[in-house]
Amino acid sequence: MLIPLPALATATTWLSPNQREHPLAGVIVDARGEPAPESQLLSEMATSRFAFVGEKHDNADHHRIEARLIAHRLASQPGSAVVFEMLDDAQRPLIDSLSAADSLEAIKAKLAWPAKGWDFEVYGPLFRASLQGGTLVAGNIGKQFIGQLYEQGEPMLKGDARFATVLSAGAETREYLLDTIFEAHCAMRPRDTLTPMVVIQLAKDASMASAMADRKAALLIAGGEHVRARTGVPSHLLSLKPGERRVVIQLMEVVAGETDPKAYVERAGPADYYWLTPGAVEKDNCADVKGRAAG
Repeated sequence: MLIPLPALATATTWLSPNQREHPLAGVIVDARGEPAPESQLLSEMATSRFAFVGEKHDNADHHRIEARLIAHRLASQPGSAVVFEMLDDAQRPLIDSLSAADSLEAIKAKLAWPAKGWDFEVYGPLFRASLQGGTLVAGNIGKQFIGQLYEQGEPMLKGDARFATVLSAGAETREYLLDTIFEAHCAMRPRDTLTPMVVIQLAKDASMASAMADRKAALLIAGGEHVRARTGVPSHLLSLKPGERRVVIQLMEVVAGETDPKAYVERAGPADYYWLTPGAVEKDNCADVKGRAAG
């Protein structure tokens, strides 16, 4: 029997427009694809040193759930670090100027938030929530570093402890990332030309893992691919801190006609919990790209 979530299981509460009536919308399942109560997920978050939450960036319900999880985390583990993919080298030296009393406008100004990039209207409230009893932490590498890495390649990372886990990433992980990046580029570029982007992805994951590793407790907010247990940040952190208790949560959109929870488990890969929600506005990015190419 499916277990709907109180306060989130009815269509009138959803912010995302697609598949609000889907039978799995609002359901949490565990690693076996079996329904699990929210209280169980929250209990594991409260007792795990490291927690990972994977989102779809444009899903408003994912961000609302993240706000709840951040609040719970900081209530159960005060002072916990909240690490964001959306904060990088550019914001890292500016974060110390923030305080829990800052308004959203003040946070945006102090972080010198760029006009292009991550939407502050979405992530600003999560940053502010993280300052209410927690420590806000930048997890990602910056654009300038990414450009240099694209040109110079993996040798650039040698000797920097922040990226030690990149050098030990195995062939299976690299092949998976290359396949994923190839598909994300709509199979329109030769696969072997995308190898520099694999190194960039590995460097991003290593950076986020490094930002978490030395914290007494840390919660990561990042895209679902970054939170994949075997190929993303959790795998890097496992190398750095083996044996530490952790919980991996994937926030996922339901798919029309797909009512078997195990299909979602397989799609996202191993995790401890999968929290299923309606979907954001549907858009086929590859249709536009291939259409222009054909024209």
